[in-house]
Amino acid sequence: TKFKNAIRKHIRLMGYSGRMENIFKEYFLVQNLAVTVELCLNAVMMTVVGVQQITLLITFLAYLMLALVNAYIYCYLGNELIIQSQGIALAAYESTWTSWPVDLQKDLLIVILAAQRPLKLSAGGMALLCIQTFSQALYNGYSIFAVLNDAVN
Repeated sequence: TKFKNAIRKHIRLMGYSGRMENIFKEYFLVQNLAVTVELCLNAVMMTVVGVQQITLLITFLAYLMLALVNAYIYCYLGNELIIQSQGIALAAYESTWTSWPVDLQKDLLIVILAAQRPLKLSAGGMALLCIQTFSQALYNGYSIFAVLNDAVN
């Protein structure tokens, strides 16, 4: 039936998410840390260079924007994975399950129980890839920039 196929697909997606987490968690950690460092160092370089060397300033700004967009994409997709997987239990519960055969109701219960733990990607198992983590990386990068900028000036 369609429901059993949906369950199989969900189980495959859970496995895929777990494999993605295991394969890329170190990469996501390095990338998250690199964005923080890139943010503060590029900002320092832009203040040091100033408007006297406009070409170099634009180069630093473009590199900074690309690094931020790259990090944002990963965090946005991680955030969407969390949100969508959290909605599975609610969607299953809001279905017309009361009129289903008992065996399908039992399968639905398993889906609801499995969906209680949302799918996620993390940065080295230390931080979830989500919009909040991206915001924190920006905040940390700016904090380091402020300290470095005071030291340079």
